[in-house]
Amino acid sequence: MENLRKTQYSIDNILLMLREKDIFNVQDVRIGILEANGNLTVMKKAEKATVTLEDMKLTRTGDDLAMPLIIEGKLYKKILFQLNLDEKWLMDRLAEESVYNLEDIFFASITEGKSLHITLRKQSAINIPPIYH
Repeated sequence: MENLRKTQYSIDNILLMLREKDIFNVQDVRIGILEANGNLTVMKKAEKATVTLEDMKLTRTGDDLAMPLIIEGKLYKKILFQLNLDEKWLMDRLAEESVYNLEDIFFASITEGKSLHITLRKQSAINIPPIYH
């Protein structure tokens, strides 16, 4: 408690910072460090730590980070080059989705596993879920 008073942070502030780290019970915390920049760094107790794939002896099967490939019709060729792909490969993949013009694409991204996501400028609203306010 003495250290908390020295920081001039209220318990409400600390509880908020813990919740932002998905910690809802202070008993789950092994140690908390209030960093010089004002951020809270937390080490959970071992039994409350987040389970990793390594802990479960599993290997990752999903694709990696998605990289922006086309933004508002502009192709970023450097991304294709980094993945050892060419424009012909891309145009063939786009044709499979009935897209023949880069200008029709609002945003497209690609993963290292070559998974392509495409959002058209005039996306059909048929499969888009409603947004309620």
